Amino acid sequence: MKVNNTQRQTVGPVINRSKPMASETLGFRIKSVRKAWHWSQRHMASALNMIQSTVSLCESESIIPSGSAMVAMAALFSCSVEALEQGTNWKLPESPAKLPVFDHISSAKAGRITQPAKSVINPRESVNQDTLGSRIESVRTAWNWSQEHMSSALGVDQATISNWNRDRLLPHGVAMVALAALFNCSLQALQHGTGWKLPEGPAPIPAFDHVQTHEGRRVLARSGYQLFVAYIGFHKRSDSLRPFG
Repeated sequence: MKVNNTQRQTVGPVINRSKPMASETLGFRIKSVRKAWHWSQRHMASALNMIQSTVSLCESESIIPSGSAMVAMAALFSCSVEALEQGTNWKLPESPAKLPVFDHISSAKAGRITQPAKSVINPRESVNQDTLGSRIESVRTAWNWSQEHMSSALGVDQATISNWNRDRLLPHGVAMVALAALFNCSLQALQHGTGWKLPEGPAPIPAFDHVQTHEGRRVLARSGYQLFVAYIGFHKRSDSLRPFG
């Protein structure tokens, strides 16, 4: 018996095109880089100065990296924040960005750096020119940047920059990596002043292309990654990726 075309039905599973394929997700991109470099989660955690479980949660997309973590990852992968987050013009990087902040991870046995896990209040406010805050402020002043401009570069809010400048707040581990990447210096130089030199401009890598001029837009200004929780079906994931401001 002939079947009328109007009566034919499609059999088999139907792909939901509205849902991103696995290769299009942020977690997949993070994991694909780690696998391509033959890194363990512990090794990547060392590079980004975060705990290993955070890398695992980011890869599984149980949490979304904070603004400063996204900037640090983009710096490590030598790509733009947009490429990492949204997959725009994404290319798998061959190796870590050649920046002083990542020199300690040249060995697969790199150990985790001991930095504060989150921003903490410094009980001893200081105006000493040799402090971490004075170094951050000296760079901002030398570049003629506003606090808003620097907050855009680092994916944090403007109040955080102000507190860092006054040594009232210490950057958490991954924010320290983002700062050192932006300043094109080592963590040791930034935190302790060892071999510190005032950088002439932002590190010439795609992660900071949007802040090479004063028109740099606000990028993913969020609190620490510990404050992000897994979404359990109440929110669409696309909504959770919208930048603040």
